Amino acid sequence: MEQRRALMQAFDAERTYLYDLAKRHVVNSEVVYEIYSEILLSESLVLDPQNQMI
Repeated sequence: MEQRRALMQAFDAERTYLYDLAKRHVVNSEVVYEIYSEILLSESLVLDPQNQMI
């Protein structure tokens, strides 16, 4: 449970960082959305490891 909580906090920090980069126009928004999608996919696998899509 602690490992899952730590991962969820890490995912949240990554999303916040990407939002900041996009807001400051440091990175192309398409790249931000692509990475954001990967983070969401990773988060969904942590939340429901039995429902692996790959």
